[in-house]
Amino acid sequence: MPARPAPLGLALAAFLVAASLLLAPSPGRATSSGGPTPLTAECVVRASSHFGVPIPVLLGILRVEGGRPGMESPNRNGSFDLGPMQINDRVWVPVLARLTGGDHGVARAILRDNGCANMIFAAWIVRQHLNATGDLATAVGWYHSRTPVHMARYQEKFRQSLLEIARSVRAAGG
Repeated sequence: MPARPAPLGLALAAFLVAASLLLAPSPGRATSSGGPTPLTAECVVRASSHFGVPIPVLLGILRVEGGRPGMESPNRNGSFDLGPMQINDRVWVPVLARLTGGDHGVARAILRDNGCANMIFAAWIVRQHLNATGDLATAVGWYHSRTPVHMARYQEKFRQSLLEIARSVRAAGG
């Protein structure tokens, strides 16, 4: 279960998440072409800047999760992971609905179909974990699970994803 921020932190988080989602293009709605709203580099930069989560951390998680806007992946426990950052619906849809004053169906659609909103909320999740632990590696592990064996496996996948990103950047001459 995710750590809950302190009451003042929750109020501030509600404001920041609501404001971020309002800035995200077309939350929960399809694009003019009828498909989900894409995740853009601008959204990654905005999420990173707004919540103080390094861009490589967000890109590493994105690479590990392997999601895309509109994606809904079933889990063995009956829950679903939604969108590019594969945000778990059972854990996080109720939180987003509470923070934004919306209903669960709308919150679920936003996380599934709006790539930018999905990234912004994922950055908020990582920030909550970082605030709770004070350690970025633990925060990344908690993004997936607090169960030590699952957390360690995820942290290793994340480490590998960062190495792959670094190799790609070097190969591109960056």
